[in-house]
Amino acid sequence: MRVAAGPNPAARERSRVTRLRPSSRPTVYTYVYYIAEKMPGAMEMQRFAHPIHVGIVSASDHEAAYSAVLEDLRPTFADAPQPLEVRFEVVTPPKGGTGVWRHGKPIDTDITFTSAD
Repeated sequence: MRVAAGPNPAARERSRVTRLRPSSRPTVYTYVYYIAEKMPGAMEMQRFAHPIHVGIVSASDHEAAYSAVLEDLRPTFADAPQPLEVRFEVVTPPKGGTGVWRHGKPIDTDITFTSAD
């Protein structure tokens, strides 16, 4: 007669500890960003209705995303700076793997190039 062995108690404990331990991987967010010309007196919907550039960036937070976008734009706009602003929206993939990505609350920021650029 053969007796089936039950689960190993030590393995069960390791599994429980693994589930409770916070992930050591850094959190990375996906942002859609829109760059628009800054027009004095223009309402928000007017400024971002026709952005001059739309892109996607992944970063740990919106400040890191801003830095990445700024570095990407520097060769284009540093020689002839113009007043620009950027809007970031965190997007999350659909739970089922297919479908519409969800947009978060927009974060608006001015893009500023200094004389050091």
